[in-house]
Amino acid sequence: MQVNLSGDQETWVTNYLTIWQGFLGLTERELELTTLIALRYLELQSSVTDEALLAELLLSSTAKQHIRQALAVDGQPMSANNLQNYLASLRDKGVLVPLNGKLTLYARLIPQQTITFNFTVADNG
Repeated sequence: MQVNLSGDQETWVTNYLTIWQGFLGLTERELELTTLIALRYLELQSSVTDEALLAELLLSSTAKQHIRQALAVDGQPMSANNLQNYLASLRDKGVLVPLNGKLTLYARLIPQQTITFNFTVADNG
């Protein structure tokens, strides 16, 4: 069976990461943050081939400011401390992994155009 999903890039990334949400125990807010990080990763990946440089740029101070603004509530940007708490939680849950002293997106969470699922059913009878 093949299921095709279509939509803009943000919808595609959100849908892709939603598949992982339950496995990783992500809250809705953590999923929002992970989606923003994944979108930035894809944007950078199109022009930056060095993984260490990509990790450095992914959560740079400018990127964090953009993320805080994107996660604003009632026009108030997320506080820097609150963002750091969320980033620490994502690190603890394995969403973000260390690379040369910086955090980068776990490789399996980098959205792919095609994914395959294999199911194994154990017969208990």
